[in-house]
Amino acid sequence: MPVSHDMVVEAVKAYNPSLSYRERQLLDQRDYPGLLELLNRSVRDAKWMIVAWPVVALIQVVLHGYNIMGGLADGGDLARALRSAVILLAAWFLLGMGAAWVGVTRLASLERAKFVLELAVEQAAARATPEPLEPFAPAGAAATRPSGGRNPGQ
Repeated sequence: MPVSHDMVVEAVKAYNPSLSYRERQLLDQRDYPGLLELLNRSVRDAKWMIVAWPVVALIQVVLHGYNIMGGLADGGDLARALRSAVILLAAWFLLGMGAAWVGVTRLASLERAKFVLELAVEQAAARATPEPLEPFAPAGAAATRPSGGRNPGQ
């Protein structure tokens, strides 16, 4: 499938509508390998964020839960502590699911753009490969000179 420059621009703008200066520069120069390298970094970062956001939210829940239990130990109300804990867990679940959803949809758009860029890089490499000007002769087909340094017929 031939990939045009417009297709590459659309794919890049699909995952990042407001392009950075570096991305715009690489698109203008049609430097698809450089753009693919930036995209691979973004894919790696998106994968880490899919894991990191829920973990950070869980750490926050544990810390807030520690505060809730500390308040309960200081003579607080058990019903209020349980209600706060349930609200906190629900908030963590919603935050984690939202973060995972955002991360997965971003990762999907990044993977689509990566596919288009990989095709563009392959096409650019195929176009850059020069065609040989002369066909290569088989090994035994080269003209040989007789020994003695004389031309035949002398």
